Amino acid sequence: MYQVIINIRSKILVYLTHKMALPVLKILRKPEVFPFSKKQLMQFEEGSLGKDLVNFIDDKELELLPYYARHDIKHILFGYDTTDDGEVCLQSFMMGNGHLSFPVVATVL
Repeated sequence: MYQVIINIRSKILVYLTHKMALPVLKILRKPEVFPFSKKQLMQFEEGSLGKDLVNFIDDKELELLPYYARHDIKHILFGYDTTDDGEVCLQSFMMGNGHLSFPVVATVL
């Protein structure tokens, strides 16, 4: 039963974040588009943040989302995985540092 609840919670969080929060945040905050394409990032030197980002995206089989790349960079910098537990850790870190947003509230609470 516990695992069923965890799976449902995970699906709800993914839905809330990717289908609701991100589209709304793009409208409200008007974030800047990430300035590099995946092809450009692949040309960065090994050990650079750009190269680490493209490697991270490839390793996790993710897409480079132009409005969400900065979030993935935080995963790299802070060492949190993209699992549910890793996402909770990242959002808890953000909350602990005074960043209160819909994804933070939806994930942590």
